Amino acid sequence: MASTSSSTTPSLPPCLVFTNNGGDEQATTTLYAVSNGTCRPCEETMAENLGGGNNKRRRCWVTSHGWVLVRDTTTLATFLWNPHDDDKIPLAPLAQSPAHAKCVLSAESAQRFYYHRSGDEIGVLEFVPGPTFRDVKMKGVRPVPVGDYMAAASPYYVDIEGALYVACIFFHNTDFHTVDDVGVYRVDFKKKKTIRVDGIGDRAIIVGSNRSFGGWCPATMFGLLPNSVYWMSQHDNRLHVYDLEEKTEEVREPCSGAMASSRQPFWLIPTHP
Repeated sequence: MASTSSSTTPSLPPCLVFTNNGGDEQATTTLYAVSNGTCRPCEETMAENLGGGNNKRRRCWVTSHGWVLVRDTTTLATFLWNPHDDDKIPLAPLAQSPAHAKCVLSAESAQRFYYHRSGDEIGVLEFVPGPTFRDVKMKGVRPVPVGDYMAAASPYYVDIEGALYVACIFFHNTDFHTVDDVGVYRVDFKKKKTIRVDGIGDRAIIVGSNRSFGGWCPATMFGLLPNSVYWMSQHDNRLHVYDLEEKTEEVREPCSGAMASSRQPFWLIPTHP
C-alpha cells in the first residue's frame, strides 16, 4: 500500500486501546501490548486521531491491515492514517459514516472498505473517486445446532491478502460467557456464501470489543500464537486466545490500570500488506 511519506519507525506490537474521557479528570488513552502484557500512555496526536484525548470531533475505524480510516465530523475531512509513522493518504470527504462500525480495508485497493450490514448482507464503501456505498447479498454463517440448543454466532470480518474472511465466535445458546466453538470462514463473492477453512497458518486474527473490529497480523513476528484468534470480549472484559488447531482457549486479564477505562477498548494492530 502506498503512503505519502516513508519512515523507519518500527510498527507497534498489537495493542488494545483504552480511553477514559469521562468525569472531570484529564482525558487519557492507554495502550496495552498483547504480546507481553505491558501498558503505556498514548501520544497526544495518536489519541486524537483515535477519537480519544480531548478531541471528540474525529471518528475512526481501524482496518484489517493496521491503517485507520479517520473522519472529522466537523470538516468531513477523510483520510487513511498509519498510526505507527503518522503517514496519511487523503480521501474524498465522507458525508456520512458507514452504517456499522465493522470496517475492513481491502488489500486489493486502498479505496475500498467492507463493513457489516447484517448476517446476510455486506456493505461496500468505495472512493471512485467520490464515496459510493453499495450492499452485497450473501449467505452468511448460520447458527449451528449443538445437541438440543442452537449456538449463536458473533461475526468479525477480516481481509487476508485480498480475500475477505469472517471469524465467528459461537456461544452456548444465549450464554455469551460460554464459547462452544471458534471458526474462520472465507467469503466467496461468486457463490455468495461463506466456506469454513481449516487454519490460517502463521497468522493471528484479532477481533472483538465495542467496535466489533476484525484484523490480523503475522503471529511469530509479533510474539503471538500462530493459527489463532485473539478475541476481546465485551461481555466479561477479558482477552480470550483460541488455538484453531488444538481447539483450546486461554483467558487473560488486561492490566488493571487499563481496566479503569470509561469505554470498551478497541484494537490497534501493526500495518502490513
